[in-house]
Amino acid sequence: PTGIFAKDKYVVYSDAGKDRICLYNRVKRVWKCFGKRGEKEGDFFLPRDVAIDKDDNIWVVDTGNYRIQKFSLDGRFIFSFGKRGEGKYSFLHPISIAVAMDNTIYILDDEQYKIFHY
Repeated sequence: PTGIFAKDKYVVYSDAGKDRICLYNRVKRVWKCFGKRGEKEGDFFLPRDVAIDKDDNIWVVDTGNYRIQKFSLDGRFIFSFGKRGEGKYSFLHPISIAVAMDNTIYILDDEQYKIFHY
C-alpha cells in the first residue's frame, strides 16, 4: 500500500504493487477491491494516493498513467483527467492528492514541483 485515507466509516488505500484500490469499512473489514494494471478507464498503473470527497467519491492518483481518476464508493468509474506533460491538466509525476471541505482537489506533482488545484 502506498496511500491511505479515512472518512467516517470508510478507509480506502491504494495498492501500487497490485494496481488496485481497496475499500474497508469498520464492520466488514475488506469490503471491496477494484482495478487492474492497464491504461483504460478504471485501470491503474502504480496508483500512489487516494482521497474521499464530501460526496463520498474516491479520487485516485494514477501515477504511472499521469492522471487522476474518480470513482463511486462501489468502484464504478466516473471520470478521469490528466496526461503526460506540463500544464494545467498535465503531470510528470503526480504522487499525492487532498480534497478540501469545498471539494477542491489538490494534486502534488513532485517532478514539476507544483501543487495543482481544481
